[in-house]
Amino acid sequence: MDSISPVRLTVDAGVDISTPPVSAGKPASEPVRDTSPPQTQFQLSELGLLQSTLSRFLDATHHLSQSENWRRTQATSSDPATLTALSTGAAAQYLRITVASLASAQTAVSAPISNEGATPIGAGAIHIEIGTWNTERSAFTSNPNWPKSSIVVGPNDASLEAVRDKINAAGMGVVATIISDATGSRLMLTSTSTGADFGFKVSAENDTSEAPLGLRVTQTARDAQISVNGKTVTSSSNVIDHAADGLSLTVKRTSDEPVTIRVSSDIEGIKQSVLNFAQSFNDLSAQLSHTNSASTSKVKQFGQTIQDMVTKHWNDAQGNDSSLTDQLMALGLRQNNQGLLKVDEARMIQTLTRGQPGMAQLSNLAKNVFDQMSVTTRSEAVTPNTLRTPYSFENDA
Repeated sequence: MDSISPVRLTVDAGVDISTPPVSAGKPASEPVRDTSPPQTQFQLSELGLLQSTLSRFLDATHHLSQSENWRRTQATSSDPATLTALSTGAAAQYLRITVASLASAQTAVSAPISNEGATPIGAGAIHIEIGTWNTERSAFTSNPNWPKSSIVVGPNDASLEAVRDKINAAGMGVVATIISDATGSRLMLTSTSTGADFGFKVSAENDTSEAPLGLRVTQTARDAQISVNGKTVTSSSNVIDHAADGLSLTVKRTSDEPVTIRVSSDIEGIKQSVLNFAQSFNDLSAQLSHTNSASTSKVKQFGQTIQDMVTKHWNDAQGNDSSLTDQLMALGLRQNNQGLLKVDEARMIQTLTRGQPGMAQLSNLAKNVFDQMSVTTRSEAVTPNTLRTPYSFENDA
């Protein structure tokens, strides 16, 4: 089903109501009091309110007409502390997921520098490469998207603070911080991204040891790994969007026992769409009632046109002996003696839980109402003498 953009109605009065009229019998500089009723402003106000209310009704009908609205699902987790899920269009299903590991960023900490020590780092160049370590951390493969970066430490900027600031300013794929305790201060480097492909290797011109600057790895770069119904899925992030169609998973800790993810119909969300439709219909009915009893003849005519159009599409069978009213009654909606919609929420939830085929039919009927109301309203015209273009439609971009 093609998506239709919601519509907005706008008013163009075509008159300047900011300047009071001037009598021909008095100087232009002397204001004249106009004691006649502000007819133009009254018409504009009534018409604007009516158009605004109709626009809200059209939006609610448009939303009800969208087939994806009836297919909305929600995901719940049996253990939210371990794993949560968000449905972005997933089909109803059950998943059993075990979390083997979380994604992590490599972290390395330098040897402590005594608070009483001299210059902590010798002059020279420090090089940092981003890439992947093998399991034994004996071999490193550079990431081609992160070329080796370097900073130069001079005689006057060899303090931990200076080195930290230079690394952070260079955008080397790691962030540098200083941590301190009773043994002294240390330089801590952490990858800016999680995942096995974002480990790093540090080398220094004046330090050819296996641990330049005394760096010791305290956390390795690692991918998240989960099992979804027995299938292994890995991710460089702890937010996993490719494990199941239309489902976003967030892993928080490892688990020995499977976590159950249940994807089911979003009953509350669908119910709210129907309630919004009912409220907007009642608002429109109330506005039309007020317009028909208190407004000028032209605005009455406009209101009557809308009311006739809504009644026609509401009650007409759409070629299959089933009207929109029939389908809404199955959802627990009915009209009272004043023509307002009343909602039986218990019946609605029962109907939605059963997932009757009529829901698709209701979507099609609501779309037909929306389409025909939009076309009919565009073709209508109200032309009081004081209004040049009484109303128009503007599609949202």
